[in-house]
Amino acid sequence: MTFPIAILQGRLSPSPEQRFQFFPEDWISEFGIAKAMGFDGIEWLCDTPEMENGTNPILSSSGQRTIDEVRHVSVPVVSVCADWFMKYDLRSPTVESIDTWLERVIRFAATTKDRRVLVPLLEANAPATVAQERAVLNNLRRVVPLLEAEGVTLAFETEMACEVLATFIDLFESSQVGIYYDIGNCTSYGFD
Repeated sequence: MTFPIAILQGRLSPSPEQRFQFFPEDWISEFGIAKAMGFDGIEWLCDTPEMENGTNPILSSSGQRTIDEVRHVSVPVVSVCADWFMKYDLRSPTVESIDTWLERVIRFAATTKDRRVLVPLLEANAPATVAQERAVLNNLRRVVPLLEAEGVTLAFETEMACEVLATFIDLFESSQVGIYYDIGNCTSYGFD
């Protein structure tokens, strides 16, 4: 049995300013590089600068048309990494409104192969208390009906312990909310 392997945008381009994660300026060429290297897909990256200044192609109909053209002749977009959420404190009950942004990303994710949106709950954004878990739940569960209507899974990448994470996921009461298991991060946290 073989498993498909995709790569996150930016991993096939030179890094500006030695950044670890970034939206590549020449994102179109990464699709061809991914195909030539034998990858089965690309995970689309929604990084802070491009989401805020409106240059991420998923934010415009012309950008989405270009994405469609490119992915149909190379490799598919398999999922979306909503990394720009790292700038928000989703653990806060007073987080600025993210619904419109998240809705746009969910609608784009509905056009991807695996229909998945990764939301990082890492580092300073990792919920450490029950109150913080409840705040994240309250900030994100408003989009559950849209997830269910579009058939998109909202998957958390997190450093929460397995037992805590399972209980947290159950609070959403939806099969469209799950876990995005990052092998590298989980190994660095000492998880089995």
